[in-house]
Amino acid sequence: MQPALRRYLTCINARQRAIICRQVARAVLLTSSLIVGIACQGTPTPAAQANHALARSPTVQLSPMPRPTVPSNVAHTAAMPVARSFTTAVTPIPIRREVISRERHLFNPYHIKYPARPTALAISPAGQPSMQRLLAMARADSVGKQPDGLCYTHVGTYLEQVGYGGIVVGGFAAAIPAPYWNEAHQFADYLNLNNHVARLGLQRLVLTDPYAAPAGAMVVVRDGTPGTHHPTAGDIAVAGGNGHFYNGGEMSYGGAQSFVPGNSYVLGIFVPK
Repeated sequence: MQPALRRYLTCINARQRAIICRQVARAVLLTSSLIVGIACQGTPTPAAQANHALARSPTVQLSPMPRPTVPSNVAHTAAMPVARSFTTAVTPIPIRREVISRERHLFNPYHIKYPARPTALAISPAGQPSMQRLLAMARADSVGKQPDGLCYTHVGTYLEQVGYGGIVVGGFAAAIPAPYWNEAHQFADYLNLNNHVARLGLQRLVLTDPYAAPAGAMVVVRDGTPGTHHPTAGDIAVAGGNGHFYNGGEMSYGGAQSFVPGNSYVLGIFVPK
């Protein structure tokens, strides 16, 4: 083959290769524009339409798109979208704490707090010595002993020996009729009847909690009261003023929590006028 013919054929092959490369580039560009248009809900963007028109024009030279420049002093992470936080700050609710007695009882298992019991008691100065004498004798006869079931006998003896209010020394039998000597609750039954309590120089305090009774007061409770055992007699005792009760032994009624306001356990708390 002549050199001139070889050069001619070589130029033709180079021209064909160039044409084929341009056609492939146009097809690739057209395909990418169509893909972008489909991704944008079927409507080609203005940039895609312009690129499509350029790709169809054989006389326009395609130039590479300029790359955006990022200032050197701006961190690349600044362009990243910030994730939204759905965490809500929770403010702790203050809990009210109260000091509650350790004693629990069947009649008030949740330690319900009730209004404070009254402290002002109208006891005359003349009645204070009578209460002190009764308490001294009851304590001396009861400390260190267990109740023996004869509470009314013991308390009646104290009243007979030291007196109490209008019940003079040696005058228990004259003050309380014999039909009211059988069971402890009968002492309160008689005093609460026909204003006998005032006739005997005594007064009934407006209290329903034996543990609120002043030292030297006489406490009478009905049957079924916590701490009692007799099915009908109830109990009578002299209050020590410190949570102790004396009636020939050291008596307990299960703690103040047993006597909620409005209870029917207490038949009377009596003191001198």
